[in-house]
Amino acid sequence: MNVATLLEEALKLPLEEREALCDKLQLSLQMAQDATLARRLEAHREHPEQVISREALEAKWQEKWGWKP
Repeated sequence: MNVATLLEEALKLPLEEREALCDKLQLSLQMAQDATLARRLEAHREHPEQVISREALEAKWQEKWGWKP
């Protein structure tokens, strides 16, 4: 089942169930974001020498793919 189908089915639910589903999805998203941040923080603590700035990362990407603004 793809996302569009899931959303169509969710719209058929009563309002209370849609709100509950929305709350669960928001909580799930927040937990995933928290887990991602925790992994990044742990990686930074273990290997601070490998951390680069966002600008440096973008410059590497632009160089690799030959894209210049």
